Amino acid sequence: GGSAQFVRWMNEKAKALGMEHTSFANPSGLDEMGHSSCALDMARLAAYAMQNPTFARIVSTRTASVGTRTMTNHNKLLASYSGCVGLKTGYTGDAGRTLVTCAERGGMRMIAVTLHDGSDWADHAALYDYGFSAYALSSGAKKGEAYGSVSVDGQSVSAVAVE
Repeated sequence: GGSAQFVRWMNEKAKALGMEHTSFANPSGLDEMGHSSCALDMARLAAYAMQNPTFARIVSTRTASVGTRTMTNHNKLLASYSGCVGLKTGYTGDAGRTLVTCAERGGMRMIAVTLHDGSDWADHAALYDYGFSAYALSSGAKKGEAYGSVSVDGQSVSAVAVE
């Protein structure tokens, strides 16, 4: 089907992921009429992509050698921010500087997205510093586990998770 079919598949997947403000016009991501997205949709795509172990390994790799050539990942946070596990730098004339990153600490994974941001490295570090200090993981009740009680007709009854 070529690139036109691939773009249709990209748009179908975007819709399935809830990317409501994304329209792909080409597979490259380069500027083209009708090709657009937003930060929230890029975060949704990043969260989905990071579930793929091969993708996650590739975007977290700082350098790779192929034959005599060594390639370096342009994501500065991989080297400078503890817990950064990758993602994507970008630039086009229309979009300017774009950065999508992912960081993990204490079992918690966060995604940051900035668009048109000349201070993107510092801003992502600041977003993660805030996020990891302001939020903590909490576990919900497991199926069949009592997690509290409620009053029903004047009697205390255990509340049990059903899903």
